[in-house]
Amino acid sequence: MAITTAFAEFLEDFEDGKQGNAFHIPNPYTRMGAAFTLRPQMFTLVGSTSGVGKSSFIDDMFVLKPWRMLVSKSDMVHWEVMYYSMERHKRLKVARWLAWLLFIDHGILISATDLLGYGENKISDSLYKIVKGYGDEMERLLELVTIYDGRITVSQLRDMLVEKALSLGRYFVSDSDQYWEITRTGTSVTSQLDQVKQVKRGKKLVPVKFASFDVDGQTKTITSNSFVYVPDNPHTLVQVVLDGVGLIDTTAYGGNVKKAVDAVTNVLADVRDRFKFSPVMVSQFNRGIADSQRVKNQGSNQGPQESDFKDSGNTYQAADLVIGLFDPYKHKAYDKDGFFAGYDLDRMKAPRGFSRFRSAHILKNSFGFADLPYGLKYVGESSYFETLPLPSDPRIYDMYAEIAAGK
Repeated sequence: MAITTAFAEFLEDFEDGKQGNAFHIPNPYTRMGAAFTLRPQMFTLVGSTSGVGKSSFIDDMFVLKPWRMLVSKSDMVHWEVMYYSMERHKRLKVARWLAWLLFIDHGILISATDLLGYGENKISDSLYKIVKGYGDEMERLLELVTIYDGRITVSQLRDMLVEKALSLGRYFVSDSDQYWEITRTGTSVTSQLDQVKQVKRGKKLVPVKFASFDVDGQTKTITSNSFVYVPDNPHTLVQVVLDGVGLIDTTAYGGNVKKAVDAVTNVLADVRDRFKFSPVMVSQFNRGIADSQRVKNQGSNQGPQESDFKDSGNTYQAADLVIGLFDPYKHKAYDKDGFFAGYDLDRMKAPRGFSRFRSAHILKNSFGFADLPYGLKYVGESSYFETLPLPSDPRIYDMYAEIAAGK
């Protein structure tokens, strides 16, 4: 038995891809699909300023649209989200998701605030029946998307993620001479790395220890000082959403937010690399994006950049995909005619005066191209996003008309 090398692992993925078995979720925003899809082992960082809709963007892209894509395939794939909502209570999160469903399925535009009875719009008897009719779907969704609200410590986060990984697969680690399995109840009896392969290093042959073992009918190999994780279902995607990382408990780090965020980043990068989890971290931009001199110098070319990510320089480096969400209307990033990236921002205003336009900027992408902005329509009341046609596409005028009609 040969040592499992990175090339051998690639060949396994290559074979799956050839057979059409590589598990991923198509990008919910069609025009972005050429840049990336939602896949295992992808660390995503999303940032913006307050009020732009970053939480809605995360919910729309990583939770609700994937849920609707996969609801009919729940027996074949294992999709699960661990959602750490440190900015909002879970009841509000559920209300926002119901507002999304009402908009998607019935074209009903109503906010979470109204659904909770705090807004100006009252719940009619007909709407009450529709909302109650979502009971089964919401219960199933919340079985797969677990919402944890309130602040947690880095240690609590790490322990919860490791426990989840051990419940969904088998995890083996090794030192220089032995290997063993780590389970939720402890570790197994150690076994020896009982095979040796001579590997050429320069002019010398160097011995490398390894062992082969069986996992549910699959032969796996492990080398010294390494690990092997085998999910129970090969079509598994566990997304870990951290909304409001700046609110992580910093007690263990002397109140230093940056140190705490760096520690969170290390935990998320570790579960990506070891267990193929896909973390999604939401970060608040610093005030640099609103600097008056920057607005003056960049004008309609303004947009998010790496330095805008608050307390997360290391996170930016660790992430595979970085998306900056931007409201050019808020930051006056339009030309003298009111256009940004070719879109007429005046025609993107809803009847009540707020802008329906946002742009998503792919700032970093380990799996495809970057440095591209995408125009988005944002229905804030419903936490809903969709990609706009290109400015040169005649269908953009249909979108302008929809927005003018209050849709």
